[in-house]
Amino acid sequence: SELGEERIAHAVARHDLDTSRSEVAALQARIAELTADRERLAQEAREKAEALEAMQRTQKELEERLQQEIAKGSVLISQQQGELVVDVLDKIVFDSGKAELNERGKKVLRQVGETLSAVPDKVILVAGHTDGLPISDKLVDKFPTNWELSTARATNVVRFLQEELGIPGKRLAAVGYAEFRPVATNRTKAGRSRNRRIEVRLLPLQQGRR
Repeated sequence: SELGEERIAHAVARHDLDTSRSEVAALQARIAELTADRERLAQEAREKAEALEAMQRTQKELEERLQQEIAKGSVLISQQQGELVVDVLDKIVFDSGKAELNERGKKVLRQVGETLSAVPDKVILVAGHTDGLPISDKLVDKFPTNWELSTARATNVVRFLQEELGIPGKRLAAVGYAEFRPVATNRTKAGRSRNRRIEVRLLPLQQGRR
């Protein structure tokens, strides 16, 4: 009887020991997992801080290079949802009713492109925007709607950045938004002038590829 009780006690003790070992192993695995998570989060925080610092340097450089145009209200530089955005009024880049870059526009875009191209692992997205007025009768054969005009202008900017500044095509994207993403009212002349613009946005490389 005593021997049976000892055997039972031994079995219980062995079971408890095995359970404790399993619990210890699980705790060790959890500690390792938390340590890895902490290291990953710390790395992500460092990367975000470095990206923010790089963006701030880029913005400062652009503001210095384009200070005259900024002072005139022709160029606006801002950060939107963690992205650097340069808005250039269309009258600076294009002659009225045209999609080809003028000389003043090339000068401004050269400074923008040279600065943004130095930021690694980023896509330069160029977006064309128009006001809400329909295309005039004299231009309707070439640009039936604002879709064609906004897209043509964005495409010509992208081609300039690639062909004149040597920015790789994989880092460039062009899109036309027509009149559908205004930043001001289309009911006034001043508002329509603000809406007619070229927007240059710096995006993460993977986001730009989607």
